[in-house]
Amino acid sequence: AIEKISILPMEAEAGEYISNLCQEVLVVERDGTETQLYGLQSLAFCVNQDEEESSVYDEASSVTTETYTKTFQEVPYYLVENGEQSVAVKLRMNGEVYDTEVTITGKDTTAPKLENVRADYEVSNQDIESSNVRIYASATDNYDIPSELCFAFGKEAECKEDDFLWSPKLPLSIEVKDNGTYYFFVKDTAGNVSYEEVEIITVDMKEPVIEDIIFHNADGKEARIEVIASDKTELEYCFHLSDNTSEQWQKDSVYPVDANGEYVVEVRDAAGNCSKGTITISEIDNQAPVITRIDIKSDYSSEQVPILIEENMK
Repeated sequence: AIEKISILPMEAEAGEYISNLCQEVLVVERDGTETQLYGLQSLAFCVNQDEEESSVYDEASSVTTETYTKTFQEVPYYLVENGEQSVAVKLRMNGEVYDTEVTITGKDTTAPKLENVRADYEVSNQDIESSNVRIYASATDNYDIPSELCFAFGKEAECKEDDFLWSPKLPLSIEVKDNGTYYFFVKDTAGNVSYEEVEIITVDMKEPVIEDIIFHNADGKEARIEVIASDKTELEYCFHLSDNTSEQWQKDSVYPVDANGEYVVEVRDAAGNCSKGTITISEIDNQAPVITRIDIKSDYSSEQVPILIEENMK
């Protein structure tokens, strides 16, 4: 004895799906009794699947008849859009089919996400007024597509829109006067903002710090030199014997060696500042043993004659 069925309005996160099981269905019986039901699997959202418009002209009456056809698909989930929307709903209960609608208010409260944030700039070892910095990144949002997002760059972590010049395109090109921590912001159309910290050092007049130079000569492994150094910028390394002036820079801080001697270790930062250190290696043995004497003992039978070999080994 159902008189009317309605679905209570609801709010949801824009860009996310809601389930038919989450809908609050109000059932009004003919005697006025009201009952709220939840978790109805027989409830379905009617999502617009196809739209078609056609016209037919009747020559006898000179009348054109226009027909507009919409096709709906019944689905258990609905993708919420931003703002208020009315969604058609179909409910099957007690052998009857009831058509109604639900009002859903979509609100985008989730901030975009930043990934792969990178600052590209030249590092100088001289005092300069400013440097051009280009900021690269990728951004995603739960509702907006990437082309709808906008970006800004500032010295303060607090987002004050009046202080920022927002740009819809990447990379951002900005002038930076001081070293320090900066903040790269992304904002969606709903005004949600997130940021990533970016450490920028455009002027570096300090040499890298060489903390230790270690020689590794473990059994079964290639002998190698490892340098441990620190700096605020990316480092390069150079290894060579002290009597060899050729320099070959590399990104790896480990260098294989196969000869004894004094090695010069150089460390260079992105600004060109360089530090040097040395290490003397004398533990590499790449010489074959030398046989100095062979003795044959005669107090054994001819079938069992041991040979004693003395070797001169380092």
